[in-house]
Amino acid sequence: LEFGDQVMRVYRNGLQVLDGLPETITAITQANPGVLTSASHGLSNGDEVYVSGVGGMTELNGRNYIVANATTNTFTLTDLFGNDIDTTSFTAFTSGGEAEQIYEEATPYAAADIFDLNYAQSADTMYIVHPGYDVRTLTRSGSSNWTFATASIAGTPSPSLSGADNRPSVVTFFEQRLVFANTNNNPQTLWFSKNGDYLNFTVGTADDDALIYTIASNQVNAIRYLSATRVLTVGTTGGEYVVTATSDGPVTPT
Repeated sequence: LEFGDQVMRVYRNGLQVLDGLPETITAITQANPGVLTSASHGLSNGDEVYVSGVGGMTELNGRNYIVANATTNTFTLTDLFGNDIDTTSFTAFTSGGEAEQIYEEATPYAAADIFDLNYAQSADTMYIVHPGYDVRTLTRSGSSNWTFATASIAGTPSPSLSGADNRPSVVTFFEQRLVFANTNNNPQTLWFSKNGDYLNFTVGTADDDALIYTIASNQVNAIRYLSATRVLTVGTTGGEYVVTATSDGPVTPT
């Protein structure tokens, strides 16, 4: 997954995923810029496309371009820096070819926040956290079918996991629980979901109930990462802690 400013792209098997709606190219002129013909193509100026399968004028194949000068049936291309593609010296077009848009999914994340995203993944669902955004799920239904949604936290945990300064910064899975940590208001607190019910934070005393725990230490050292192996390692700005049960068993509320 490639994140940009409020946008995400996908790569699969080393290739960029396209939108699955290729536009058939029927002619390309040798000109500056070269004009491509594609009946009722539906492309707009500024769309990014991948060109492939062109016969004769193979110099165009295998690259990303930006659509320019779009009309109902024609368009020209620029490179990613806005320079016109001059096809004057290219081999003459013979037949075939497609221009297909790059698959993109809108995201809520600004470019400045991308490197502070943290996530945990279970099969086709990813849980994404950032202190400035509500917890999001990202679900994959296909290579070009992804959905962002605001996670619905059940159980009204206290301290809260939603709203300004109550959004977690780190996340992991541990013993069939989704674990959040470090909100601005509670930088040393850990939230463990109910067992097998990842967005349910209803606390109680049953073994599968959610639990909330705050590290007791002389200094307030924010939790920076969680590493789940046979134990849960909690890395803070002042050192590391290990979460284990008091006996050889899973961590529970008691």
